[in-house]
Amino acid sequence: MGWADRRAEKFLQGHLAYDERVIGMTSCTPLVESQFEQAALARAGMVVALTDRAIYLVAPKTNDVVPFPFPGLWDVRAIGLSRLRLELDDRVVLWEFRSMELAGQVERAYAKYCKLADDMWTSHNEPSDFLDLVEADYRQLLISGRSVEEVAALQARNVFRQVFDQGKNIPTARAAVRRAETVLDRLKKELDLDSEPA
Repeated sequence: MGWADRRAEKFLQGHLAYDERVIGMTSCTPLVESQFEQAALARAGMVVALTDRAIYLVAPKTNDVVPFPFPGLWDVRAIGLSRLRLELDDRVVLWEFRSMELAGQVERAYAKYCKLADDMWTSHNEPSDFLDLVEADYRQLLISGRSVEEVAALQARNVFRQVFDQGKNIPTARAAVRRAETVLDRLKKELDLDSEPA
């Protein structure tokens, strides 16, 4: 671990939750289109830190920390061995790491968090009448004459918005949408909707 990594780790401690743990850390350069900005970012000596619930971009020279909590991320993908792509609400961020392992670790940590969000939704957070209400909404939308595809898209947007507005957690909202889709799958079989003409 280099000087920048050690300083970043020390400074990061004040930004972590009580039981949040650092999994890995490496030097990092955000990739941008402007060559001028790219050169400046490369000289900044930034460090990325992965925890069990977030990614942090740390600038040890200025003691700045930018958190990217997993609940606010749409997608996380390793590109090759040393690049990471983060999809946020309004933009896509691309980073290049010095480590050849951390990008894959970040992708796996985010996938693990999403799996936990799925499990927590179905076992603890899902309201007892959620599936019944979803089914009632589906039936009402189908009776209105909309196509199955349109009903699926409308309900997915509605469920996502309602669950996200409660907790601001994208993986949890997507877990709720997947549960809602199981209701539509059942209704399609029950009402023989797959045999509708195209």
